[in-house]
Amino acid sequence: MTSSARSLNSSKDLAMVLSNVQLDARSTDCPLHQAREQDQLHALILMTPLPSPCTCGAADGPQLAPVVVRMYQPDPDTPALRSGVLDMFPSPEQLATMLFDVMQALGWRETYVVYNKRSGSRRLSMWAKEVPVAMVTKKDDDVLNAVLYDVSTAGRENVVLMTSDELVGVILDKAADMLLLTSQSRWIVTSFDVHESQLQSARNSGALLTLLRPFPETPPPWGRDAPDGQLSYRTRLALDAVKLVSSLSPDLVTGYSRRSDSLYPREGDCRAGMSKYISEDSFLGYSGHVSVDSCGKRKNVTVFVDEYLQGESKQVGTWTAEDAAEIQSGWQKPTETHLLSGRHLRVYTGLSKPFFMKKPSKSGESGSTPYQGYFVDMLEMLASRLNFTWDITVGSRVRPRIIAAAESKKVWLTFVAAVVGVSLVMAANGRLNPYEWSKAAGREEVSEEEADNLSLVNSLWSTFGAAVCQGQEFLPRSSAGRVIVGAWWFVILVMVASYTANLAAFLSRPSTERSIRSLADLARQTDVPYGTYKKYTLVKFMKNSQEEPFKTIGRYLDQNSDEVLFNTSRQAFERAAKGDFIFISPTTYEYEILNERCDMVILTDEYFYKYEVVFPFPVGSPYRAEINQALMKMTQDGQMDALTNR
Repeated sequence: MTSSARSLNSSKDLAMVLSNVQLDARSTDCPLHQAREQDQLHALILMTPLPSPCTCGAADGPQLAPVVVRMYQPDPDTPALRSGVLDMFPSPEQLATMLFDVMQALGWRETYVVYNKRSGSRRLSMWAKEVPVAMVTKKDDDVLNAVLYDVSTAGRENVVLMTSDELVGVILDKAADMLLLTSQSRWIVTSFDVHESQLQSARNSGALLTLLRPFPETPPPWGRDAPDGQLSYRTRLALDAVKLVSSLSPDLVTGYSRRSDSLYPREGDCRAGMSKYISEDSFLGYSGHVSVDSCGKRKNVTVFVDEYLQGESKQVGTWTAEDAAEIQSGWQKPTETHLLSGRHLRVYTGLSKPFFMKKPSKSGESGSTPYQGYFVDMLEMLASRLNFTWDITVGSRVRPRIIAAAESKKVWLTFVAAVVGVSLVMAANGRLNPYEWSKAAGREEVSEEEADNLSLVNSLWSTFGAAVCQGQEFLPRSSAGRVIVGAWWFVILVMVASYTANLAAFLSRPSTERSIRSLADLARQTDVPYGTYKKYTLVKFMKNSQEEPFKTIGRYLDQNSDEVLFNTSRQAFERAAKGDFIFISPTTYEYEILNERCDMVILTDEYFYKYEVVFPFPVGSPYRAEINQALMKMTQDGQMDALTNR
């Protein structure tokens, strides 16, 4: 503004002088009064609305500048100014008509309007939702999320985004995350100052955005110091307002300054007296064609319609107040497009062999990802087919199978511990008891060679010999020693009898590994307990099922939940590893059992569910069908078999 004013002031054709008035934002006085006190203004360019509830300029107030040029559309409750008013901004009626004409030209029959009160066009009677003016607090963010969720659940593919310029990028970012920007989506963005940097979320989404611009792509500059580069619409209006003021007839200012009555017209009066002072000629300025009618309203408004698709923008039509919108789309969409093309996906998974594993670290080796496995290879194949990129976030992580553990080593470890324990007790008794061999040899009641009959080595040998029914070479002399040996003999008798009985029972019945090959087999047997992780979806399904064998298994899990349902799947896995327990497990443990755990076996030959790969997407996601088709095509081509074999 300063540069343009200086340039115009130096022009020989200018009949008035332009000046800048500095206002005190902390003052309680009306801004227009402040301006009037500093300079006897003949014309005032008003760039922003008056602060509410400022009533300066009302009919009963002091007279202001003879002519006021407004660069905004006032609210209906704004007081009338006692001046000749020229409006640079198109009227709300013009903008509403323009929007409806554009939607009709695009063939829209219904739409969802997302707006806020700074948009300047909130008088449309449409199905709409208001969003916050600025995203400052978490409450604002929650409100915007709720609005976009409502748009998503309503299933509308045509959306009018009628918000302040600075909020366009924020809304489009969230819309992209909520899958509201797809190749089926059509959005109209009414913000005049939207830039390409704010449209990055839609760049690779396939969504077609219609942009409305009230100025040509390359406006002709005027004035020697006109700025270069991309100008905001407010700046364009300011530059053209200066040009408009400079073109006003001096008689207009003089004529209005001599009037003592209210210059604001009565309702229905079009202020015909202004027409003889305003030039009918228009000029092509930075904000488009500039001309006003006899009422001071801007006329000959032209809006340029652009379409933005895949990062490119093209002008496809225009709208004028005199004619309906004429739009001819400049895009020919390919007959086969991938919704995921150009997208960047965030993939969430957990470490699970062999599906997703860390690569072994090797010196000097670098790659695109430090992970490897079935899922990584499959993602790379899908990305190659559907032209998307991805990164992985590792978190917590399922199709069940039945796994169980082989016989445990606990019994044999207990036996060894018992042999050592009994031997230690016998050796201690032989050394301390006065009636045993060691003390008796000191009294010369027995020979010196018999003094070590119950040493630690001899005690171990005697205890082991008795355990394997080979007899005990050295027997104690004292009553206490004989009680110890007698108790040990009784334990051995029970152990041998129990082992013989269990061995006979084991050999006379089919093994669990041979008899349980399905859920039906598992439900029929009662010899071996079974369970799983309590938060598996399968648990809820079985408890609610009325069909067999799920009903029987669900009833068993419910009745024995404290013993057979575990807080983590790893706890259930380790319980099965101890023996005498069957774990209904996801396939995430299959690789570990087959390659690393020789003490466990997998009982089932088949999975409980048909498909081996599942990608969860939000409800209603447009990507689900495309991923499914790609996976089926990869199966037909043999790529999935190759991954499984690998």
